[in-house]
Amino acid sequence: MQLVISDTELENIVEQLRGESLVALDTEFMREDTYFPILCVVQVCSADTLFCVDALALQRPATVAGLFRESGRTTVLHAAHQDLEMFFQETGELPANLFDTQIAAAMTGFDAQISYAQLVRELLGVELEKSQTRTDWRRRPLSDAQLEYAADDVRYLAQIQPLLAQRLQALGRTSWHQQECARMLQPATYTADPANAWRRLKGLARLESNARARACRLAAWREREAIERNRPRQWIVRDRLILDLARQCPGSNDELAEIESLPGPVARRYGAKLIRMLAQPVESEEGVEIEAAVAPLTREQRELAKALRTCLSSCAEEHEIGAGLLANRVDLENLARGRRDLDVLKGWRREVAGDRLLALLEP
Repeated sequence: MQLVISDTELENIVEQLRGESLVALDTEFMREDTYFPILCVVQVCSADTLFCVDALALQRPATVAGLFRESGRTTVLHAAHQDLEMFFQETGELPANLFDTQIAAAMTGFDAQISYAQLVRELLGVELEKSQTRTDWRRRPLSDAQLEYAADDVRYLAQIQPLLAQRLQALGRTSWHQQECARMLQPATYTADPANAWRRLKGLARLESNARARACRLAAWREREAIERNRPRQWIVRDRLILDLARQCPGSNDELAEIESLPGPVARRYGAKLIRMLAQPVESEEGVEIEAAVAPLTREQRELAKALRTCLSSCAEEHEIGAGLLANRVDLENLARGRRDLDVLKGWRREVAGDRLLALLEP
């Protein structure tokens, strides 16, 4: 295993990999006190090469894109979302082609959230060392134990990929996997949109209509602030405080001080701004989408959602996959509410379950 500690070395590796049709990648990162993850290590394994890139030593992190940019190359990742987010953040690019081993496993009879270590154990009979799971990847120099742990995360990835590809082909599900991986390679997936930040808030359904709209406004502001300051959103303003502010709508410093969940530092830094935002009148179009998403189901809709769950479970059992791979509870409730722009009604999911669900909705 080679440790790469300079841009020049990485460029040489990229050149060495030219023409490789399959490369396994993994990343190690930290995201404890920042909004954006900090890329610390990139691990790479091809047919005859295994190396770890010290990403913190690079002057030009975008050089990493050379590992996955080639149009004829398939990049193998396990549970790829966070790795793809990292690549897009650092390079502005995504792999030309993707093979996600977790998705492939879920489509061929394994648990939908199976870990890399579990999958290696199941397919190869190898027990991976996990002593570095909680290690600080920003610490330098990297220890031998850290490097060995990191190398293991790709060493077996290239070995399990063909096994999973064979299982997909035998079950006639290669196209399922290709569709799912293509969906994960959409840049919009990894671009933060403050306008959708309200979707992360729990408890919106307990607020009345105008308060929901105010909570949406506050959530969007918090997301923008977190991005600008590169701090976790909960470090800016906690969810509970957003709900309390939206509900009580303080119009002065005295009223603001009465909110028990408001920490002093937040009041001093953002108090005036919060009061101004809350004072803005709620426009008629604000909160319309929120209302549709969080409004309690009617009795008829609850019965319909129950029937949809039963149907979905039946479809999943017939194909020996987890129902969660097809749709979740929120998807089914939205179907019952009348939405038809959901993933379960598109592509391979529609073939497996979508049409049968629609038959219940539109007899």
